[in-house]
Amino acid sequence: MIATVQRGSKVLSTSTLTDTDTIPSALADTALAVVIVSFRTSGGTIGRLKRRLWNAKITSTIQITFERIDNGDSNSFTTCDWEVWEFASGELQSLQKNATAENPTADPLNITVSSVTTSKAVVLFNLATAKDSTVGENRPTAYLSSAVNLEFDFYSAPASNDWKAFWTVIEFLSGDVTIQTGTISISGTTTSTTGSPGTNFVSTAATVLVLSFRGDASSDNFQRALMRLRATGVGTLTLDRTSGMIGSGSAEVARWHSIEFLDGTTAQYVDATIIDADTSDAPSITTITTTRAGVLTSGWQNARRDHTSSQAEPQCFAGLVLSASSVSVVRGASGGTLEVPVFVIEFEAAGGAPAGQPTRKRWGGVPHGVGSRGVW
Repeated sequence: MIATVQRGSKVLSTSTLTDTDTIPSALADTALAVVIVSFRTSGGTIGRLKRRLWNAKITSTIQITFERIDNGDSNSFTTCDWEVWEFASGELQSLQKNATAENPTADPLNITVSSVTTSKAVVLFNLATAKDSTVGENRPTAYLSSAVNLEFDFYSAPASNDWKAFWTVIEFLSGDVTIQTGTISISGTTTSTTGSPGTNFVSTAATVLVLSFRGDASSDNFQRALMRLRATGVGTLTLDRTSGMIGSGSAEVARWHSIEFLDGTTAQYVDATIIDADTSDAPSITTITTTRAGVLTSGWQNARRDHTSSQAEPQCFAGLVLSASSVSVVRGASGGTLEVPVFVIEFEAAGGAPAGQPTRKRWGGVPHGVGSRGVW
């Protein structure tokens, strides 16, 4: 399935709207590559979420370009930990990527895509915003509402020039995956709730969960809005957070995607727990081959943490760096316990099953529908 996975870290500009980083080895085909990002921040004014979230896209065979909507300040530092997944030719049914406009105000926002089989396709996106952390409308959910429509949903319609997303729709070959999607709502002082996939998973050991959420995280409730999602059984999804909402911030809707691999790709789940006085944790994993392995957590959205009024973005966001036997999870400042659910994916080797297993012959699988604005 995968040709190669490359990774790196970039300390982004403190004052400009764009920055770049170099991919160590040139990609064979940018149309088959996606960039996965996580961010950690330090310094700056508390509550300035807009200065810390960046879009990321692949702009050449050797370059990643980062963009944001609002300038930072000289005291605000953001580090992006990134991975580039390059799929092998013929190993995907399709891969589509593009960007929303910088100031869409529709809710929902509907984007036409080339037709896909929704049970084989997953949506990934990274987000930049012109809003601060206290506004719930800066966080959309995204899913394929039909074979030809990508839908972004908000808690309330965003104002002009508030956000921009770079999105990717990955459609796998028939027989390689089963993908499901749904929503789970949580409100008030509730700290944990459950939902169910439409069809029970065959095994949670080969299943990865991707989470996005929308909600009214107003006032000091931003930290309380952060959540984690786990498969606590083959038929149970558990959504939880450390503290319930208070004040006007009362409702959250989580949009989940499950990716259950059927092709020999393996998945590991670990919880990283960064205690109050620390800035990092490095949970161990079963040894993997890093050149065909990646890590997902839906970035800062898929986390659960304690809440006090003094804690904000540097304590909330964590970067992820994968090694052969552990995942390093690092945030920009100590304060409050941060729990980050981490999924480590070791993809099937290109051309067939992992070493020692029979190679499967591939049929079809050509990329189509690459975004007109370029590849990322």
